[in-house]
Amino acid sequence: MAEQIKNKPLFDEAVLAFVNREYGKSITFFTTMITEDPEDALAWVSRGAAHMRLDNLDAALEDFNRAIGLNPNRARPYHLRGLIHEKQGALKKARDDFSRAIALDPEYGAAFYSRASLYTKMGDSRRAREDAEAFTVLTEKNVAEYASENNVWRSHHLTLEDAGITDPMHR
Repeated sequence: MAEQIKNKPLFDEAVLAFVNREYGKSITFFTTMITEDPEDALAWVSRGAAHMRLDNLDAALEDFNRAIGLNPNRARPYHLRGLIHEKQGALKKARDDFSRAIALDPEYGAAFYSRASLYTKMGDSRRAREDAEAFTVLTEKNVAEYASENNVWRSHHLTLEDAGITDPMHR
């Protein structure tokens, strides 16, 4: 379920700043959104991601905790909080957060990847392999889905094939 963005122009500016690696500017925009609406879980998790990029781990952790408190059914803040825990050496907390993200969204490939990496660090090669395989399957599935009906060229080509035209230049 997609969250409704209340201040879309400001959110777009914040995301643009983030994409341009202007994390401080992004934090300022997300902070304005939070000031306008302290219940905006998406702004909290997004600001946390910007803090994480600047290695402000405590601030990021606070923002992810707040986002989870506001909307405990979203996978992304658990995953990102898990990355913070891992970076801080709290491996069991990281594993629990990655697992929670996967439970909430079983097709969240990034969480499988992160947990596989973590299991490798923890010396659990069997579980690392299982999660790596799940990540690979999800990645292949996502690529296949993108390449099918969502790919305009391929859809057009399949339509031509269905019509018996194999090469539009040689009708």
